[in-house]
Amino acid sequence: MQTITCHSIPFKEVLNDLAIELETSYTQSCEEYTLIIPEKYGSGSIKGINFKEGLGLLFYNCTFNEDLEIHFIVNEVHPLKFLFCEKGGFSHHFQNKEEQHKVRVLENIIVASNKKNGHVLRFKAGVHTIINSLEINRELFIKTMACQIQSLDSVLEKLFLDTKASEQFYYHGDYSVQMADLFERINSNQLNNFIRTIFLHGSAYKLLTIQIVEYHDSKNSEGNQSLLKRRDQILIMEAAALIENDILDFKTIKKLADHIGLNPTKLQNGFKHIYGTTINEFVQNRRLDLAKNLIKGTDHSFSEIAYMVGISSKSYFSKMFKDKYGLTPSDIRKKKSKDSQR
Repeated sequence: MQTITCHSIPFKEVLNDLAIELETSYTQSCEEYTLIIPEKYGSGSIKGINFKEGLGLLFYNCTFNEDLEIHFIVNEVHPLKFLFCEKGGFSHHFQNKEEQHKVRVLENIIVASNKKNGHVLRFKAGVHTIINSLEINRELFIKTMACQIQSLDSVLEKLFLDTKASEQFYYHGDYSVQMADLFERINSNQLNNFIRTIFLHGSAYKLLTIQIVEYHDSKNSEGNQSLLKRRDQILIMEAAALIENDILDFKTIKKLADHIGLNPTKLQNGFKHIYGTTINEFVQNRRLDLAKNLIKGTDHSFSEIAYMVGISSKSYFSKMFKDKYGLTPSDIRKKKSKDSQR
């Protein structure tokens, strides 16, 4: 395993240390610094930008040829770190601890080392890894946020006010759709220096805002959470695809929830958030779409078609059909007949 060491905290010095270790150089665009990984070590880049009130963003987008550890070791209090794994995976451990914290895609950790102990990030060989890191110098940050920090819950308030790093802190969770959307906007940003810096500055605060809400959400029961996790979104979209592909075999929400591995409440709430409709309404609409195609493309009676799409009452079928399309099944078939005679 390769090991490289960083003995600095401001990102300009961080990128300089990493460049020396990787036998390369870094570039500067205003206050944003970029290091391109040399082919000898892998591919990709590491970028960083600091803001005067103690916030900073560090973006890892890299693939290393060998397993590699980056040791952040400096005889100062280290920043409070919020690390988000957008792709691949990595592990973290505190400099003075052996326990490895494995972080998989769509997961995040909040870490603060105690005293002047540092952090170690480990990257696996050949794994394209994207990590977005928000780092906060707490001593600088509380000078502008001392009053507002008092409104946080007791755990977070204590964490932010611990400017001397008297205690170690570790939190591990999944990040939300809102966070994933923010990373997508950051990654696709092609703005120039002035606007980009303002955008990244605002994004740092937005990232922190979403993370605090996510942290509070993690302490609530699943039915009382305000943000949808990105991992859950993927499962809910899988559920929608299952309904689409096997609409006639849909049984119950509980069976669907069991199949994809979510509880029914989270599935229903998330489904409504993504698709703007309940699961039952979604199923009903898809069955009516199928019925409309059968009316147009076959000579089956309306009772037969209602039965085929899982609706037992012909009158109820006709009512739902008219509510959705503004026409009765008879109207659709008459229109089809007229069109065929032209």
